[in-house]
Amino acid sequence: MAQHYRCSICGGDFPATATQVDHDPPVVGPEGFTSWDDYIERMFCGKEGLQAVCVDCHKIKTKQEKEQRKCELKSK
Repeated sequence: MAQHYRCSICGGDFPATATQVDHDPPVVGPEGFTSWDDYIERMFCGKEGLQAVCVDCHKIKTKQEKEQRKCELKSK
């Protein structure tokens, strides 16, 4: 039997092939790239900084984070 995971965003149950691991908080925050030390610390976080999400929710979340960074950079 295939292993299923619950999406942390929509709450749906999906097979492993339809889920991805997402960093929460994101590796590059709304302020944009700050330093390699911050990047590495966020990238190699513990399991408490990771969440399982479905492919569709991950695409939407990633797009929103990119738009947020664009807005943040324009306001500077």
